[in-house]
Amino acid sequence: MSYRRTIANTVHDYRLVDTPELRRSLIHFLSLQERFCFDTETTSIDAVEADLVGLAFAYRPGEGFFVPVPSDPAEAQSIVDEFKPLLENEAVGKIAQNLKYDLIVLKKYGVEVRGPLYDTMLAHYLIEPEKRHNMDYMATA
Repeated sequence: MSYRRTIANTVHDYRLVDTPELRRSLIHFLSLQERFCFDTETTSIDAVEADLVGLAFAYRPGEGFFVPVPSDPAEAQSIVDEFKPLLENEAVGKIAQNLKYDLIVLKKYGVEVRGPLYDTMLAHYLIEPEKRHNMDYMATA
């Protein structure tokens, strides 16, 4: 019998980061890392059309942070601007799934993501080109 890890049987700590104080704290801890994972949550699968609804971050196994982004463009831009120095920091590596999509979305908000970049989807394609490369498939493979 194989053991499959799920959210029900895995220790995890997912946190909502919805105040300026919590965002400052998250940015501080992310800036101390050699690298972190991030993801953009958006309104569309078309990166050019998409608006942000949130930013997700992780830097330790089993722990994640979600930053909601309001629909008001000025408020959304203000929150993205808080993360801009971190995302543009060349000394901190960034890991993402389908990184190109996230780069296009963030560029609409004036962010040029810099630093060592690693795309898990691209890496999976190089390892198993004949397989599917979306997050759902990779999480169950």
